[in-house]
Amino acid sequence: MPHAKSISAVILKTWLDEGRDILVLDVLPPEHHAARHIPGSRNHCVYEMTFLDQLTEAGIAPGTSLVLASSSHRCLGAQDAADKLLAAGYTNVTICQDGIEGWMQAGYPLEGHLGDEPASPCELGIANGLLHVDPQASRIQWTGRSRTSIHTGTVALSSGAMRFSNGQLALGSFSLDMRTLKDEDLEDQSLAALLVTHLSSGDFFLVNAHPEALFDTTHITPLPGHTPGSANYEVEGQLTLRGVTRDLNFPATVERLDDGRLSLEAHFDLDRTRWGARYGSGRFFEKLGMHLVHDVVSIQLRLVTAGNGN
Repeated sequence: MPHAKSISAVILKTWLDEGRDILVLDVLPPEHHAARHIPGSRNHCVYEMTFLDQLTEAGIAPGTSLVLASSSHRCLGAQDAADKLLAAGYTNVTICQDGIEGWMQAGYPLEGHLGDEPASPCELGIANGLLHVDPQASRIQWTGRSRTSIHTGTVALSSGAMRFSNGQLALGSFSLDMRTLKDEDLEDQSLAALLVTHLSSGDFFLVNAHPEALFDTTHITPLPGHTPGSANYEVEGQLTLRGVTRDLNFPATVERLDDGRLSLEAHFDLDRTRWGARYGSGRFFEKLGMHLVHDVVSIQLRLVTAGNGN
């Protein structure tokens, strides 16, 4: 497959000033193009699955001389677009390696409303204080495994709050209602009810005696060098489950949602036997056969604040 050529913002400006027959294609999402873009550029977002279809519908023929621009030299959006275009039969594809950022740094003019661009989800922009978590918008999912099956389900958050200091997540406290344990994979509701009864019993989580599970943070450390979609905090705390308190640490991603609220996302494994849930564990029992249950339970959680903290 042929390779795309690469030019600087300076060369692109020279080509445009010369009136060359080129089409500058901004491959960022439309809200970024609307904020600021190279004058005369067209916008088709490479992150859309319909990227190539959009070019066809727009009448951009495979022989068109295209110059692709993304946000900066750090972003692979233009390179990804070039790869897709070349594979689809486009023959004259060039990448502006500096992107919009390099164009701006060179002092060249821009078009658009020239207001603030949409903030990165990692830019929390939050004042100091306490934000309560919305149990209805939050979700805690569990996955358990045995020799013969995998089961997934949920448990409801009853309350929670996150404290922010100096624009960073500082502390958190969360309560789970273990009486809401639910299986989501079994279609037979009688079997699902039987499984939940088993999980609620003394074999596992002893729900009648301990209907509440608590997690309180002890330290929350910002992680350096994180990128959007990756963990930006290391959370350390103590989980109290079936009356037993043990340390629990996990990485988490805290970001701002489109509606202004904040979310904390995390996925991690915990060893249920550390909290006394030993049923079917090969660490404590022998010759289990079909009754062997894996020690590790996988947790996927999403906690969403009730307010935006501004």
